Amino acid sequence: MLYGSKAPLTLYGSRFPSKIRSTSALVHVRRMVLDPTRLRRTDYVDLSRSKWFPLHLEEPRVHVHYFRLKKQTIPFPPRTAGFFYYYRPKHLPVTASGVRFRVAPSSTAFPIGFDLVRPDGQPWEITLRAIASTQRGPVMKEFLVNQGLVTKAELELCAALCPSRGRGERIVLHYFGQPFLVRFDKATYVQVVCGSELLTTDIRVFHEQRARRTNEYPYSGSALVRFELAESAEQPRAAVLRVLKMIQPPKLRIAGYDGHLPAPVEGELVVRRKMGPGAPLGPWTRKLDSKLGKPLGLLLDRVKMPTQS
Repeated sequence: MLYGSKAPLTLYGSRFPSKIRSTSALVHVRRMVLDPTRLRRTDYVDLSRSKWFPLHLEEPRVHVHYFRLKKQTIPFPPRTAGFFYYYRPKHLPVTASGVRFRVAPSSTAFPIGFDLVRPDGQPWEITLRAIASTQRGPVMKEFLVNQGLVTKAELELCAALCPSRGRGERIVLHYFGQPFLVRFDKATYVQVVCGSELLTTDIRVFHEQRARRTNEYPYSGSALVRFELAESAEQPRAAVLRVLKMIQPPKLRIAGYDGHLPAPVEGELVVRRKMGPGAPLGPWTRKLDSKLGKPLGLLLDRVKMPTQS
């Protein structure tokens, strides 16, 4: 299953571990620049087929990987050449920032490139939240501050708003309609950031709703989804959930399951049955004025959708 891996960075000393040395793409370059307005030709690097890659910041070295699946490190894809850069979207809190990789055909083509994407459909990124909160982040924190890309106060804010650990998948949303990854066999906890506020809600969408089976998830798999505003006069302030892209198609986990909860379908809204025997199917909804829906309502009302960088 392609489920999201942790922040793709590792901290080492001045030497590579022996297990990594043979699969690393070692290059000798000057200390890199991450400010997208100040990138140089020497910041253009080729990660193709590398399992690990060194970021030339400070000592100790920071190394990044592409993706981890079942404890295995997946190499960067072929033709992955371009620039590491600091991504900071307009109109969104600093918690939406991070270090990304822009794939570009040449050292002068940053503006026409595109951001590297992971196998699960999400942008490859070392989020500022991860940098601010992880024990592996001090080198990167100091580097970003020294380059004037972030302040110490902003890092402290990111650490304070970092998703807490616990059961279930935890997603951070910065705007209404932001795509995010869900698993069909677990509850998803959504943490909403509005300025310096952090609010939490959950979406238990793919579980059985009948009384004796409420803790059962009939399907495994994963997908990219997003919240949309319901187009219904009956639900003028309600969110629905649309499946944007199937990452791992749903597979039955319960032998002989009767299909009471339909499997999600790519491109369609997530549907559930209304309560009661023989109840009809209808889109899953979350009222934005309810206690659970308030965080999503705040995103809709307060935050502008970012423009494409």
